[in-house]
Amino acid sequence: MQLSDFRFWKEVLLATILALFAAFLANFPVFDHFGGISLALIIGMLWKALFWRSGSGFGGLEFASKTLLRLGIVVLGTRLNFAVLAHAGLQVVAFDLLMIVLGIGLITFLLRRAGFEPTLATLAAVGSSICGASAIAATAPAVGANKENSALAIVVCTLVGTMATFLLIPLQALVGLAPQQYGILAGSTLHEVAQVVAAVAPVPDAFQTGMVTKLLRVVFLAPVVAILPRIMQHSVRPGMPNVAKPSVVPWYVTGFLITGLLVTVTGFLPDSPRSLVDAITKQLVQPTNLLIGTSMAAIGLQVDFEALRRHGLKLILITGGAWLILFSAVFALCFVWR
Repeated sequence: MQLSDFRFWKEVLLATILALFAAFLANFPVFDHFGGISLALIIGMLWKALFWRSGSGFGGLEFASKTLLRLGIVVLGTRLNFAVLAHAGLQVVAFDLLMIVLGIGLITFLLRRAGFEPTLATLAAVGSSICGASAIAATAPAVGANKENSALAIVVCTLVGTMATFLLIPLQALVGLAPQQYGILAGSTLHEVAQVVAAVAPVPDAFQTGMVTKLLRVVFLAPVVAILPRIMQHSVRPGMPNVAKPSVVPWYVTGFLITGLLVTVTGFLPDSPRSLVDAITKQLVQPTNLLIGTSMAAIGLQVDFEALRRHGLKLILITGGAWLILFSAVFALCFVWR
């Protein structure tokens, strides 16, 4: 990493500009279903396909895709509030756990049976089961995933999640679930926060329930990232690609948890300091998105398009089919458990 090299910072700047453009684009209809983080990856891939010279690399993209990503995950903890666990009802907790546990298990199993690498299968499963691109970004370093697998998993989860959003809205118009049930359904099954917002927009009374359900899934991200490397290490059989040896807990996951705990504790402070902390955390939303978006754009600029061509369609079909099975189970439970 050559910090004094202008070409190093030129690569970081390019990834940052692409992330800023993605954030701007995410404010408009259709693109808002993708979210700025996923768009940053897609725009980075498009830039590489159209403009980026093959073999160009001076360390800036590596720095953006690794160091900035980990810093972004730590700051992402400002969106955590563990008090949500105390306020979430049993149904919300049960539906979220169902989606996370069965989702990771089923999607990982199907993808590995289909011949995909363990890390790619895990990333696609975590992204589909928890919170899309952010979950993949947090999990990738912990399981030793390469850039190609990270990018491929994010692209697949973005496409599946977007199609799922467009499925949910007419489905609700057809069956007319109670607002609370619909909020739980959207929050427990859709990939990105932006997709949950888009899905519950036609049913305003479902917004709060949907966001609480989604936020609770994000809370479960930290223990999942801490546990998954150990599960993968024990499940690798002879002849299969190795996975990263798990550390005690990745430092950025520890930072993510500590940040979330600090934000949670401030909720019990007097009004004046609590309001100050709330204002600060709100101001950190865009910088956090920019850090993670920059890392996603940098990953997009390093993607191997041959790997995408070989595996993309098959991965989308299997991951999307597995998500549909899980969604159907949660949807049916909405009629049983009211």
